[in-house]
Amino acid sequence: MNKPLGILGLILLLAACGNPTPDKKPENDHTVDSSQHSLTGHPNSDANNGSAATGANNQTTRLPAYFYTGRLPCADCPGITVYLLLGKSSYSLQRQYDDRPNVFDEKGYYSFSDSLLVLTDTANRNQKAFFRLQGDRLLVVDSNKQIITALHNQPMVLHPATLARNSRWEQKVHAGIRFIAMGNEPSWSAEISDGDSLQFNSINDSSGKKIALQLVSAKNRSIRYEGKTGKQKLVLTIVEKFTGDGMSDIIYPFQTTLLYKGSRYNGTGVNLIVDSPVD
Repeated sequence: MNKPLGILGLILLLAACGNPTPDKKPENDHTVDSSQHSLTGHPNSDANNGSAATGANNQTTRLPAYFYTGRLPCADCPGITVYLLLGKSSYSLQRQYDDRPNVFDEKGYYSFSDSLLVLTDTANRNQKAFFRLQGDRLLVVDSNKQIITALHNQPMVLHPATLARNSRWEQKVHAGIRFIAMGNEPSWSAEISDGDSLQFNSINDSSGKKIALQLVSAKNRSIRYEGKTGKQKLVLTIVEKFTGDGMSDIIYPFQTTLLYKGSRYNGTGVNLIVDSPVD
């Protein structure tokens, strides 16, 4: 099978904060022709160097961070977790509702001037969202630049967050590793290499045996691999969804689930072919 991770090159080209539009209803699961999927992905961006924009006086201004997250109130649900990723001119915003399995996302461009961040959703009739920079936080404001408050008259806030960067796994890239799934409790990892094999390690299983993989399905924003060693079947599911690891403040672009030897391993993941998915 030839390099089936091309679908991950589409990671998180998201954006804006209008009314949520559900993902399109997925078609039935189907077998994937892996020859249609290459390992080419989005090139690395300069997003980690800060987001630049031209201000009212033609001076370059910068936001203190390029990735923000926060949990916001919701009128008809327990809450919404928002992830905002800024590139040099475009942005992506992902919303995860507490009581809904779907992930909602859109994309657009932004401007930043006089502490006001304006997101413009080009896919939804140029709908705009507004934030006021206060310290290192982004406060949600209305079109009149007034702070919007929620429960107990508290402002709605997005805080700077740390997005996992591929430089952390540079040696893995040189070794031909293309995707890493990982998790805690128990500690585990699964590395997919150029040769379409997976090497699994956990605190309970450190054999490091390589298992041949087959990409069996791709639908919406998720893909599934299967493999087999002896009588033991392995299933790895990768979903394009910002996810924390539960042990640190780092946010990862993917949520992963691995079923192997009667155990279920939940975790995060990084695509080492693609770094920041904007601009």
